[in-house]
Amino acid sequence: MGIEKRRQPKKRYFLFFIGGLLIFLFYVWECAEVVTLSYQINELKRELRLLENKNRAIKTKLHHYTNLANIDKIAQEKKEMVFPQHENILFLEVNFKQNRTSTNKAFFIAREDSKGASKNSHY
Repeated sequence: MGIEKRRQPKKRYFLFFIGGLLIFLFYVWECAEVVTLSYQINELKRELRLLENKNRAIKTKLHHYTNLANIDKIAQEKKEMVFPQHENILFLEVNFKQNRTSTNKAFFIAREDSKGASKNSHY
């Protein structure tokens, strides 16, 4: 009986030591995980800033190319397009079916033999 009583306190200290060691290892692992996640968050924030800048640049280009003044300038300078003269415009009346909400509408087209018009201006 005397031997069993001596082993119980040693056993108890050993279990406390193992429990403390496990708690310490869990704490170290948790700290390492926090640092790793912090690095990942910073990397993702940097990537987000880069993507937002790229998005802004693309939106600026889109605005530039969809701006009607720029489209007109490119059409006239680079594609050598011209507006049709008044005598080269034909007005057509189009009758739509009754099931559509719009009724008679007119629109205009330029003739193929327009004076001063380039080949590319009608395409």
